[in-house]
Amino acid sequence: MLSAGLLLGSLSVCSADAGQRGIDIEIIPADGTGQSDVVNLYSSSYALVIGIDAYSDGWPKLKNAVADARAVADSLRRRGFGVDYYENTTSDSLRQIFRRFFIERGASPDSRLFVWFAGHGHTLEGEGFIIPSDGATPDDDTGFRRTALHLRDIGNFARLARSRHSFAIFDSCFAGTVFGATRAMPPPAIRRAVLNPVRQFLTSGSANQRVSDDGLFRRLFLEALDGKRRADANGDGYLTASELGLFMGDAVSNYTGNGQTPQFGPLRDPLYDKGDFVFLLDRQPIISSQSGQTDAVIWNSLRDSQRAEDFQLFIDTYPDSPFVPFAANRLSALTAEPAHSIDPVDADFYVIVDRANHRKLPMVGSERLGQSVRDEKVRVTGKVRDMPWFRVQRQDNSTAFIHASLLSPEKRSVPPVILSRVRQPGDLFSDCEACPEMLVTRSGRFMANNSDIPRLFDIPEPYAISAYEITRADWKACLDGGGCGGYRPEGSDANSDLVPVSHVSWDDAMAYVRWLSESNGVPYRLPSDAEWEYVATGFGLVKSETENQSVREVVRDELRIGLPAQTVDARAANSAGAYGMTDGVREWVADCQIGQETRRCVTHAVRGAATLENESGNATLPRVWIEPDARSPVIGFRVARDLSSVELGR
Repeated sequence: MLSAGLLLGSLSVCSADAGQRGIDIEIIPADGTGQSDVVNLYSSSYALVIGIDAYSDGWPKLKNAVADARAVADSLRRRGFGVDYYENTTSDSLRQIFRRFFIERGASPDSRLFVWFAGHGHTLEGEGFIIPSDGATPDDDTGFRRTALHLRDIGNFARLARSRHSFAIFDSCFAGTVFGATRAMPPPAIRRAVLNPVRQFLTSGSANQRVSDDGLFRRLFLEALDGKRRADANGDGYLTASELGLFMGDAVSNYTGNGQTPQFGPLRDPLYDKGDFVFLLDRQPIISSQSGQTDAVIWNSLRDSQRAEDFQLFIDTYPDSPFVPFAANRLSALTAEPAHSIDPVDADFYVIVDRANHRKLPMVGSERLGQSVRDEKVRVTGKVRDMPWFRVQRQDNSTAFIHASLLSPEKRSVPPVILSRVRQPGDLFSDCEACPEMLVTRSGRFMANNSDIPRLFDIPEPYAISAYEITRADWKACLDGGGCGGYRPEGSDANSDLVPVSHVSWDDAMAYVRWLSESNGVPYRLPSDAEWEYVATGFGLVKSETENQSVREVVRDELRIGLPAQTVDARAANSAGAYGMTDGVREWVADCQIGQETRRCVTHAVRGAATLENESGNATLPRVWIEPDARSPVIGFRVARDLSSVELGR
C-alpha cells in the first residue's frame, strides 16, 4: 500500500478479511426454460473511493465531494467491500493509487473492483481528465497536462486487472472517450453472458456541463443500492451496472432538467465489453407497477427510440406506470430545440474524406437525414463549440451535422510537383524539404500473415514508404504549416526531434497525411497491413511470425517503456532498407475492422512492437486492433505513397 506520507488528507484501508464477501447468483437459461444454475460470481469485492474538496491551484473548492465519498465508502463497507479510501489526493499520488488498486486488488480473476471518484473533471480536445487537489487549470496548458490524470490511463490500468469485472463511477463531467456510451437494455433475468469480463464506466455529466455539488448524484446512487429506487429494471433482485447506468441517466437528467446528462458504457475494447458488474440488492424496489410487468417490457423495448411519438404513446397507454416521468423526460429531450453554440469557420467548403452521415443533432445516435460520399464538397456554416461536429448546409438549404473526422478543408490550389526522375528499388528521396525521406520498394510476391491463414500477396508495382517512422520534427513541420489540428503530442518538447512521434491516434496520423498531401500536391497515405509486412520482412525474404495481440500488451509496453527515447536511426536498417520496423514504436496502418451494426471501421490495425528484434534475428511482427481515436506513448506511424508513371519509368 502507499504510505500515508504521500497523500494529502487521510487514508483508510479495509481490514485483512473485509474484502472477502462474494456473491452467488442464479443464472437463468437464455430461452427462459430449463434448470437454472447457481454460480459464485465473485469471491472478493474491493472498492477505491476518492473525494477531493480542497483544490488549491485555481479550481473552485467543492463542498460535498468528500462527504459524498465518505457516505459511499460507508455503504460499500456494509455490503462487504474492502474499501481503500482517500481524501484530497495530489497529482504525485493519484496515478499510483489507481494503478496499485487495479493491479493489486484485481489480482484474482474472481474479484470485482468498484471505483468512486468525486471531484473536478475536465474535457480538453475531446479527451477526459480528472483533477487532483493540486491540479493546474487548462489556462496553464503544460501544468494541466502534467498534473491531470487522463481517463485513458485509468482505462489502461483497468485492463491490467485480472478481475472479472470492474465498474468506475466519476461524479465529474468530461468526455468519455475511453468508453462507448450506450443505453443497452437489460435482459429479463441474469444470463450467463454476465460472467464475461467487462470494464464499465459512469460519469455524472457530459463534457462542459456543470455538475451540481449538492449530493444529488450520490444520493440517487445509494438509494438505488438500497432498493429505494426502481433501478433494478427487471425486478430480479440484482442491480447490474447496465441497469444502474440507465436509471442514473434518466433520473439525473429528469431532476436537473437535462442540465446534467450522465454517460454510461463499457470500455472500448472487445475483450472487456461483454459482461456486467452486479450488486446484490438488500430488498426489492419499493416502486410497483399497477399494470403488472407489461409496462416494464414495453418501456425496455422503446427507451432507446429516437421517435417522440413512441414516448407520447407510452404515457397515454400507461399513465400510472413508474416509468412515465422518464418517458416524459425523453419526450421533452426529443422535441426540444438543440442549444448548441456554433462558432464560425475559416473555409466555406469542406471535402468529405469518407462516407459521412448527415445527423439531425451533433451526436452519433441522432436521426440520419442523409449522406455524403467521399470527395464530395459540402458547405460548412459553423463548428459546434467544444464538440467534434460541423454544421453543414444541405442541398435543400436545411442544416445537418457531420462529424469532424469525416471532413477536411477544401484543397487549396497547389502547383503540381514535377516528378521526372525514374525511381529504382532502394532509392531514398524526399518530395520537399519538410517531407519525410521515402524508400522505394520493389515488385514481388510474398506470404503475408495478415489473417489466421497465411495469404500469398502480389506486389505488382513498387511503391514508396517512409524509411523512418514519422519523427517529432516531422510533426512539428505539420504544426508550423497549420496542419495536424494544432495537436501537440505528449513528449513533443523532448531534447531530440529525431525520436519517433507517439501519443498520436489513427485520426491524428490521417490529419498529418492530409496536410502532407495538400501542402505538396502528392497523395500520401498510410501503408496497408500487407505493404507494411512486405517491407518489415525484407520484401518477404525474412522468416516472420505474426501474433495477434490484445490491447493489454500495448499497456504493458506503456508501463515498461513509456515514451520512446531512441532516435529513429539508432539501430541499423533491415534488409529492405527501412528503419524501426521491429523496434522503436508500434505503427498505425490503413487496415480496419468493420462493425457488424455500423458497417464502418471501428478499429484499425497497429503493427510492429515497441521492443528490439528477438534473439534469433527473426522479425517479430505483432498486430493489435485499436480504436481510431486512441493515443498511446508507444504508438506512432509511417507514411506511404504510390509512384507516378514517370517515376516508374513509363
